[in-house]
Amino acid sequence: MHKQQKRSGFTLIELLVVSTIIVVLGMIGMASFANASKGARDGKRKSDMETIRQAAILYKQQYGSYPASIGTMEGSYLSQPIPADPGSYTYSYWTNSSSLFCTCAQMESGKGNTGSNPGDYNCSGVGGTTTGDYYCAKNL
Repeated sequence: MHKQQKRSGFTLIELLVVSTIIVVLGMIGMASFANASKGARDGKRKSDMETIRQAAILYKQQYGSYPASIGTMEGSYLSQPIPADPGSYTYSYWTNSSSLFCTCAQMESGKGNTGSNPGDYNCSGVGGTTTGDYYCAKNL
């Protein structure tokens, strides 16, 4: 008579299935985290563009024309240091007269601003032509 011994532990197949599930869930989590990080940085960029736009409007009310650069507004109209891109991009600012200005930030998500009037969402006519992957704010 053969006596069967009970073995405790996991089989190789069970270990492979569990480790595969853990790896797949980890990859999904990392991808979600990366997308959430991009969205957060893009949110800051949009907020910064609106802050710069408001500062330029206040500057014009006091001096009669828009500033030549973002740096001109540092201190009185913008906090120090000047808002900077949270990633590796830089903010753009254009002005071509005392009545037009535009500021833009490149978006990581590729979701720039759009709208029913495309001229309101790019810097054409002001000195720049950034559209599509950019979020732009200008005097309307």
